[in-house]
Amino acid sequence: MEHETWTDEFVKVKGSFTEIESICNLLKQHTTQFDRALSPMSILSPIDYPMNNLNAIEPSFMYSQLLKEILLDAEYEDYARKALTQLWRDGYQNNRFQLKIIDEFERDYNPDLAIWWYTRESFTYSMLNRALRTIDIDHMIKMGFFLCDIHRQIQRIHAETSKIEDLRTVYRGQGMYNTEFEKLQKRIGGILSFNNFLSTSTDREVSLVYAQSSSENSSMIGILFEIDIDVANPSTPFASLNNISYFSSEKEILFSMHSTFRIGEMRKIDEKVWQVQLTSTNNNDEQLQTLTELMRKEISGNTEYDRLGQLMIRMGEFDIAEEIYQILLDEPTGRDDAELAHIYQQIGKIQNEKGEYDQALTFYQKVLDIKQNDPSSNPHDLPTVYTNIGIVYKNMGDYPNALSFYQKSLEIDQKSVPINQGDLATTYSNIGAVHFNMGDYSSALSFYERTLEIEQQLLPNNHPSLATTFNNMGLVYGQMGDDSNALSFYQKSLEIQQRTLLPNHPLLASTYINIGGLHYNMGDYSNALLSFEKALEIREKSLPANHPSLATIYNNIGIICHSDNDDSTALLFFQKALEIQEESLSIHHPSLATTYNNIGGSHKNLGDYTSAISFYQKAIEVHQKNFSSNHPDLATCYSNIGVVYNKMGNYSNALSFYQKALEIRQISLPSNHRDLAINYKNIGDTYENMEDYSSALSFFEHALKIGQYSFSENRLQLKTFRQCISKMQEKLQMCDNE
Repeated sequence: MEHETWTDEFVKVKGSFTEIESICNLLKQHTTQFDRALSPMSILSPIDYPMNNLNAIEPSFMYSQLLKEILLDAEYEDYARKALTQLWRDGYQNNRFQLKIIDEFERDYNPDLAIWWYTRESFTYSMLNRALRTIDIDHMIKMGFFLCDIHRQIQRIHAETSKIEDLRTVYRGQGMYNTEFEKLQKRIGGILSFNNFLSTSTDREVSLVYAQSSSENSSMIGILFEIDIDVANPSTPFASLNNISYFSSEKEILFSMHSTFRIGEMRKIDEKVWQVQLTSTNNNDEQLQTLTELMRKEISGNTEYDRLGQLMIRMGEFDIAEEIYQILLDEPTGRDDAELAHIYQQIGKIQNEKGEYDQALTFYQKVLDIKQNDPSSNPHDLPTVYTNIGIVYKNMGDYPNALSFYQKSLEIDQKSVPINQGDLATTYSNIGAVHFNMGDYSSALSFYERTLEIEQQLLPNNHPSLATTFNNMGLVYGQMGDDSNALSFYQKSLEIQQRTLLPNHPLLASTYINIGGLHYNMGDYSNALLSFEKALEIREKSLPANHPSLATIYNNIGIICHSDNDDSTALLFFQKALEIQEESLSIHHPSLATTYNNIGGSHKNLGDYTSAISFYQKAIEVHQKNFSSNHPDLATCYSNIGVVYNKMGNYSNALSFYQKALEIRQISLPSNHRDLAINYKNIGDTYENMEDYSSALSFFEHALKIGQYSFSENRLQLKTFRQCISKMQEKLQMCDNE
């Protein structure tokens, strides 16, 4: 009995038991509460969704709705059940009890038993709802036939019972996390969508018990949904599970997945439990009609599987998208050249996203061959192909070829009647990216500004394409040393992406990398590391282990360690980056030069000057293959070699390399760029080591003059410049006194 007091003293103690059965019953109760609290739902505002703006829709609503439509319209072959049971067996290979049920499912399942299997106390219910809750695409696709059968059985039962039953109200009790409930309170009059199959009851008291028990969790509010329904409304089908479910229940009502309801009034039942009124929507709901049409237009395709493939690309699920298009490619049925070109183009796009650039070029070349050899082909289709090929060359670091294909695309775009402004904006953006990578920042900014001007005329203000352009402009401003503008554009990009993309989308990772790089340049290493770690978490989930983008993040984290004087750890991250790049990129790719440069820096700090110079020279060789002699990255390498020679006491060589760096930077960078300030400071350090204090003072003063524009007042770097000046003034005074 003394143990019963623990439940009062300790929050985590829920009871004391002497029998295993009572423990199991409590665990089942808490598991049910947990499942209900995690039921995937989307809460849409009644006013946030203009007629032409799909990207204002909450991503979970959009993707689950599109996926539902596609899966319900798809046709399933006999092997679909075997594929699903094999997936289940892989997950339960050491569980004899569940394996026995899987064998039974494979042997006995038929569509008329779909609800019976769904409600059975086994893996079917938990795995299906987990897949819907976490948007586990692979699992959802393999369970597609099962989802479809449950939905159709609910529809069939609803059609049969709607003529005889007079059901007006059902209830659902569950927990809702405090943050979600706050969102719900702000969106009265909006839409609540349950993105799974929704279990309700005609018994208010039973549902209230679920709500009250959930409220015991301090992070949750107990919710009793009172749902007004129209039995004659076919757009929100539901089924009474009396004599149909595995557990015969006269009071359970099951709604099909993605049922939507209008959010009505809310009233407090007690301190931690609220009642929320919901009303089922119908086909005449104007907001839902608008949303549905927008989403259908966004993901169109020749077949349901083509639509599914396009949706997977948009969601960043590239492996699944590749599987889908490979299935379409392998189909024995005849297809015309236009369909084949479309499949090749989609596979090329996927390979590019995965970093398989040679494969991407192979598929794009197949598209180009079809378009150029088909007299019936529309010549205005060619710019898309040229653009895609240009993107791959850019990603490979082959900027001349990239620019060549973009120019081909631009020439056709400008001759089109009427001019397609959307295509023109894309081409301007691509050309801007090449100029950026070639170090011509003013030209890059000019093309990005043209892109932005067109996009702001054509697109809603939170379209993902605008996010990309804001990101690109942030990069340019960052390279030009304008931190304030850079951060402003990155934040604009991030705000759009957080509203329109799923949390693990690769584009979000790119923005976090850019923000991290900016924080690093501003000396805010803790926020830089935080941004890089967010990017790494996303990319490790969404990309292959040898993708070049992972190497970029490893490099960035290594740079943070390097800046914190932890060069042994930095070297480990740089080596990880180098291994990926040597496997996935050409030997002269510019990204390799970045990594060589970083490795050189760590060797320098560890006192291995010979290795440092060797890696810096490797970086220079790569840059000279790709860039003009005035590229800023070459200046960085020359400056780094100068630092090493300075540390070695070889001051004449140090000055020579610093001077090379300065000449490039004076040509290629704005006159108040931070790199110029650092360059002047380095030359000043060398003159100080040579005891030429007058020359040292002059260069330190140049550094401070520029630094006052390029570094904020609280920067440690400005303090360093001032200390150097004071030090030289003291030494010159001492010399005068002698």
